[in-house]
Amino acid sequence: MVKSDGVLITDGRSSVFIHPPQPYPDNVGYHHQVDLVGGPFRGSINASCYENVIALRHFSSQVVTLYRNLKGEAVLSNAYDNFKLSLKGDGLGHVEVQVLAAAGGLLDCHLSFRFSIDQTQLPAIVAALEQSVSSS
Repeated sequence: MVKSDGVLITDGRSSVFIHPPQPYPDNVGYHHQVDLVGGPFRGSINASCYENVIALRHFSSQVVTLYRNLKGEAVLSNAYDNFKLSLKGDGLGHVEVQVLAAAGGLLDCHLSFRFSIDQTQLPAIVAALEQSVSSS
């Protein structure tokens, strides 16, 4: 879903909001804020990726495939060292969202949670991802 220039994935109680990526000055990779709500827990991290926007484009492509097949998994690239996100379809229209965020000097603080959405939310997620990628 689109929420003021970013990507929102939510079930109404838990959510992931990925702010648009900001390139590093040397144009090798990018960083962006990710706001997380896992039930009663809330947090934000600065996620970094050194694949430029290729990681977000690839994730968007995987979400399109998941929407078409309703089965399979879309995984945000391992190029992120402190943020993991996956969407897994069961073939019946249910999609499990799994989140793992790490922060701190040694990435020793973690927030891990999961929640479910349905396939009708996937096109809006793809549109928001594409908008974030094209605006950076």
